[in-house]
Amino acid sequence: MLTELTAGATLGVLGALSSLTSLIVELIKDLFPKIPTKIITLIVSIIVCLTYAIMEKGFILSAFIFGFFGGFIVAYAAMNGFDTIKDIG
Repeated sequence: MLTELTAGATLGVLGALSSLTSLIVELIKDLFPKIPTKIITLIVSIIVCLTYAIMEKGFILSAFIFGFFGGFIVAYAAMNGFDTIKDIG
């Protein structure tokens, strides 16, 4: 069962990974003008999440699985979060 601390920590990590992904994508998207930004975001988020999962758990199978599938969640949050902030501003 999740406690408040672990749920809060999970949301904090999700927010940090999404922010990092958005920052990296904004810096490198002009290097690849023919590739859609959403594809770049997905690739960057998978790399960021895999790196985080491997740093946390080590080189085990569950780290690769969680990192890969977590990349999709982080990509979704990064893409829609930036678009929402852009629409507000």
